[in-house]
Amino acid sequence: MINTIDWAIEWCNRKSADLFEMDSRNEFIGDFGHHYHVDPFTEDDITKTQRELDEKGLSRSLVRYRTKKGNLFWGLLETRRVKISKKDYQIVKVIDISENPESWAIQLNEDITGRSFNHLIKNNLLTVLSLLKMKMRGHHDEDINSATIKDVYRRINTIAVLHEQLTYQSDEIELVQYLNNVLEHIRSIHDYLEISLDLHIPEIQLNPEDTLKLGMIVNELDGNSINHAFHSERENTILITIDPVENDSYAFQYQDNGDGSKKVEEERKQGGGLGLRVVERLTADLGGEWNAKIDQNGFLGGFTFPLVK
Repeated sequence: MINTIDWAIEWCNRKSADLFEMDSRNEFIGDFGHHYHVDPFTEDDITKTQRELDEKGLSRSLVRYRTKKGNLFWGLLETRRVKISKKDYQIVKVIDISENPESWAIQLNEDITGRSFNHLIKNNLLTVLSLLKMKMRGHHDEDINSATIKDVYRRINTIAVLHEQLTYQSDEIELVQYLNNVLEHIRSIHDYLEISLDLHIPEIQLNPEDTLKLGMIVNELDGNSINHAFHSERENTILITIDPVENDSYAFQYQDNGDGSKKVEEERKQGGGLGLRVVERLTADLGGEWNAKIDQNGFLGGFTFPLVK
């Protein structure tokens, strides 16, 4: 039984403690049920539960749980509203359905395979990133192998950050939050450089596909700046702006204060060839046309794209 003020557990029976491999049912008291969810409830999940309680007085859903000892099981979560001594509570019942979750998924019209697959992808991405971090520690920053590993790390991380955000933002992604996370991760693996980030991004939401394309564009441009124009003995600056323009479109602009000498300009064009070709392709996919220049003030590039939610 949970209260409806802070949603803490106020009472449970012995079977609940046994199911979650507790030594005592008192361990549950004051805790929160969502602490044992493998996949966090999304806003859509919460809205669905409240709507079913309003309409039927009963809500059912399938949840993957993790016990105190770390074991996983599929549970049928049943929630009802009750009033005790003029106070509102929710009675929660969890039934272990691990032997046949598919039949319950059909009854409740839920896609448990997609949820399991998403969790598997997330874990695999995090594993790959951890291995790459370990590999980077074995190389010096100036080592070409280290630079290559970091390029791979940045590209995988761009996908992993989006996947993490998708666990609680289902259909549309907060763009400013996503790009902030991508850039902070990039800056963390290049901590030998002093990099100042200046972002001017409106609070808009995009579909996951276009969000990932923008993230990959930022990743490639950032990598080009770091690998070919930034120096450890100076303050390096990246400025990213996304401004609304006419016809429900937005203007994207990326600027750095990197070395604008002719030698570095050629290095950036040649060494960043693949990355800049990726930028051009992704820009076209977004419905824009990439334009860029390099001079004594650094690098400046941008394009305009339509907003598609």
